[in-house]
Amino acid sequence: YFKQCFAQVTNPPIDPIREDLVMSLKISLGERPNIFSKPNSNSCFRLELEQPILTNDEIESIKNIDKLTNGKLNSAVIDILFKNSSNGFELKNGLEKICFQAKSQILEGKNILILSDKNISNVNAPIPCLLAASAVHHFLIDEGLRMKASLIVETGEARELHHFAVLAGYGVEAINPYLVFDTIKDLVDEAEYKSAENNFVKASGKAILKIMSKMGISTLKSYCGAQIFDAIGISESVINKYFCGTAPLIGGISLEQIQKETL
Repeated sequence: YFKQCFAQVTNPPIDPIREDLVMSLKISLGERPNIFSKPNSNSCFRLELEQPILTNDEIESIKNIDKLTNGKLNSAVIDILFKNSSNGFELKNGLEKICFQAKSQILEGKNILILSDKNISNVNAPIPCLLAASAVHHFLIDEGLRMKASLIVETGEARELHHFAVLAGYGVEAINPYLVFDTIKDLVDEAEYKSAENNFVKASGKAILKIMSKMGISTLKSYCGAQIFDAIGISESVINKYFCGTAPLIGGISLEQIQKETL
């Protein structure tokens, strides 16, 4: 339902291969410092990643990051799930619940929020990860808390390069596509797994750079949350509430229909 805008000129705005020097996938997690504070009064501790795709081992490390950093960084896992029944309001209630969970976790001092759909079952269906991430992102902006924490998505849904780009465009700072790595594990021998995993991460990084460069953006920090997408086939009410600031080129499905489609 989302297509990226691009700078419409005859030659590409940036060639990500030739102009590698200015391209960067680095992103840092944790509370953002106040740009007006002096360096010595800035106590924010941040974790820098070389690129945004996290392997299954890396996401486990981030879940236990408070032990590794003596409590300077704290992560919390929020299940992005909704009740598997079709009264019509379960998805809406699920989105409200995760937004309030995110707020309360930040107020408790957590500065890395992991939105996870890993605990799906017969009872609980997954909220589409882009919808969940964008809802939390905009809710925290409205509450004045977005700079206090970073968003990570742990999802089996994101598998294509466009999926990673859209998630980053709507405020996600790092992504763990666990199903991709489980699939790779099934496809290759154990001895080859590490290099296959690295190949996937490297290829994804190159693709994200290429997608960003179509709009003339050279760093992931600038692309993250930039929302340079048009929505096609989503109703205006859903866009205004959960994807605020996106241009809906044509109307379309409502939240109830998204729920039906997901189930």
